[in-house]
Amino acid sequence: MIRLVRAGVVGEPKPASEVDSSPEIQGLYFDLVARSIDSGAVNGEPFKVQWKFSDAEPWHLVVDNGSTRAERGVLPEADVTLESEWHDFIDVGKGAVSPPKALIQRRLRVHGGPRNLLRFRRLFG
Repeated sequence: MIRLVRAGVVGEPKPASEVDSSPEIQGLYFDLVARSIDSGAVNGEPFKVQWKFSDAEPWHLVVDNGSTRAERGVLPEADVTLESEWHDFIDVGKGAVSPPKALIQRRLRVHGGPRNLLRFRRLFG
């Protein structure tokens, strides 16, 4: 957690130039994401989330039968896909920018059907 704070990924908002987007920090961050979700929110059905960054490696999350894993790379046929720059995604996650504002400003783009977007929202309580 200390490394994520120092990297500017959690904690107080930092300028984009001070947010670390290295593969190591992303791995720690997405491991935290995978451990934080409520896998019961998908009611036993497999659910896949894809993150695509314009300035960093893509990542995905798979929730399947109580098992959750986050991995680097592109996942075909994701239920929900989020696209942004790494630092914009981190700003939304920290609450520095609200999700609706990020969507309106096109700093965050979300793809997926309405049912899947509701399921996605439930994953994070």
